[in-house]
Amino acid sequence: MRARRALVLIGAGVSLQAGRPSVDLFIAAMRQRIEQHDPIYRPASSGSLFFAVAADLEALLGKDELRRLVADLVTPTYFAGTTDSHRTALKLFDLVVTTNYDDLLERAAAADREVVSDDSTLIDLTHRAAIVKLHGSISRPESLVLTEGQLAGIASSRPRLHAALVTELRRRPLIAVGSSLRDPVLVGLLEAARPELHGWAGADQVPLADRARIRRWNLDGLEGDAHAFFDALLDAVGT
Repeated sequence: MRARRALVLIGAGVSLQAGRPSVDLFIAAMRQRIEQHDPIYRPASSGSLFFAVAADLEALLGKDELRRLVADLVTPTYFAGTTDSHRTALKLFDLVVTTNYDDLLERAAAADREVVSDDSTLIDLTHRAAIVKLHGSISRPESLVLTEGQLAGIASSRPRLHAALVTELRRRPLIAVGSSLRDPVLVGLLEAARPELHGWAGADQVPLADRARIRRWNLDGLEGDAHAFFDALLDAVGT
């Protein structure tokens, strides 16, 4: 496999290495903010908890308050720096896709890579190197996908980007790192790219149930953290 041919997907596990918050911390911070105004608040027990709590916060306190909270979490006053995993992903792959809101990939690229976050910023992903922010970027707050409504409408609100990613997933091997591959937007893309889709999914642990689930997308599970995964790739391609 030639590394630059592949599409690499960077999940939350990679940003965790740089000290960025987990999904659980996001949810806890949003719940705390809501409970300051509604002490008896309890989130829905169905659906995606993150997007449900975000939708409740936006309904109660407004879009700007939700965006401020997210910005505070993903751009803390301290900055630990980008990780080797971010830099290696950009070094090895022309097309890097992420569900993360933070700007760590953009910082690692140092303005050497175009950033796509919706249809208005879409470029030719087949022939030009890019970072694709599937859920938007904190540097463009209007592009963020945070609530259930935004999540449900993402394919219709960004049809050109959705179609371009399906095309690339059909023509390139996928390498997923630090992602559970449970995100509804990702699942929709992977389903649309079947049966041509194939590749690998790396995580600290890949239980049997996960291996069976991702086999539907012709993906093989590889165990190891992001740092070890990218080190092995560097060795494999002789860089």
